[in-house]
Amino acid sequence: MARRQTPSTDPRWRRCDVARLIEPDLAAIEMLARLALESRRGGRRLLLVHASPALRALVAFAGLEDVLWLDPPIDPPARVCPDAPADRTAGSSAPCRGRR
Repeated sequence: MARRQTPSTDPRWRRCDVARLIEPDLAAIEMLARLALESRRGGRRLLLVHASPALRALVAFAGLEDVLWLDPPIDPPARVCPDAPADRTAGSSAPCRGRR
């Protein structure tokens, strides 16, 4: 039985240690996105390891979770209104029950 490989052990993934990006900005996000694009052109994926909370937040804010993979991955955001139906998300046009 073949052992299942994770992104951190799979040779098709290129690991990039971003621990030194303490105060990331959009220029750093652009540089990482370009590096991810070059990796994809070479048949590999880019995996960012040791990302700071600030970098994780900026990747999520930029909407690049599908481009800039983080190890461990970003948790999905919690719903703002916990009693809302599961098919509704925060920011929808319907108000949450119990709030005005």
